[in-house]
Amino acid sequence: MNMSTFYVEDILVAGNTAYVSGYDGQNGTVMSIKLPSGKVLWEQRLPYRAKAMAYSNGLLLVGVGKFEQKIQNGTTYIYSVGSLYALDPESGKVVGSVPNTGYVRSIAVLGDRAVVGTASSEFYLIDINAIREKKATCGPGMVVLLVVLLGFLIRRL
Repeated sequence: MNMSTFYVEDILVAGNTAYVSGYDGQNGTVMSIKLPSGKVLWEQRLPYRAKAMAYSNGLLLVGVGKFEQKIQNGTTYIYSVGSLYALDPESGKVVGSVPNTGYVRSIAVLGDRAVVGTASSEFYLIDINAIREKKATCGPGMVVLLVVLLGFLIRRL
C-alpha cells in the first residue's frame, strides 16, 4: 500500500494508529491512519512543514517550521520560524499551541513534560498539560452583562 500524498518527515505509531507528518508543497500536513487497514481517519493542515511528532498525555504534539532569510546591508541572515501544536489524536483538531518557538526539529517526552529542540539554537521544556487551550470566560452572555453594566455606570455619572 502506497499512500504518500506529501513529503513525509516523521511517522509515529500509537496503539493501532499511525500518524504521518510532512509537507505537501504549501502546508504542513498530519494524517492519522488506522492500522492495519490503512484507512485515513483524518488529515490536518498546519503552517509550514510538519517536521516532528510525539504522543503524550492524550495529545499528539506536532512541531512545524521553516527557514527564512533576509538581506540587510548586503549580509544575508538565515533564521527559522515555527510553532509547536497539540492535536486531539482522535479528531486531528488543534487543541493548543506554543507559538514562535522557531522551526521545531525534535520533540522528546517524559510524563507530562516535553523537551522541544529548534533550528533557532534553542530548546524548550514545556508542561504538556499547559498547552491545552483554555476555554474563554468571556462569551456572549458576559459581553451582554458588560454592556448593561457600562450603560448603568454611564447613567449614574
